[in-house]
Amino acid sequence: MTRAVRTGLIGCGKIAKIHARALHDLPEAEFVAVCDTDEGRARALAEEHDVPQRYTSVREMLGSGEIEAVLICAPHPAHAALVVAAAQAGVHVLCEKPISITLEAADQMVDATDAAGVKFGVIFQRRFWP
Repeated sequence: MTRAVRTGLIGCGKIAKIHARALHDLPEAEFVAVCDTDEGRARALAEEHDVPQRYTSVREMLGSGEIEAVLICAPHPAHAALVVAAAQAGVHVLCEKPISITLEAADQMVDATDAAGVKFGVIFQRRFWP
């Protein structure tokens, strides 16, 4: 039997609710932490999905040792810094679309995750829609 991956979520806004529901229901994931600069939003999402830890500091969450993977649901201008920080912490990353609006930032994320040896994916849930 495969062990569940301890997973956190960064950015507790609108799209995060869909990801939180999926994490909560996914047997391969143990949904253990949320992070948002708005403490009230982090608390509300954590309470709704019985998530034990909530943070307002990304660095604190990534450095906690509690998570092995993170979903990034923050606005896209923050993606590069968050992906690089997660990679530097040795945390696997699944990032909401768009990865970036510049090739430079996208390359920075790919280079950081490659250098750290962590998995990195970007969501595009409508890829196979007609």
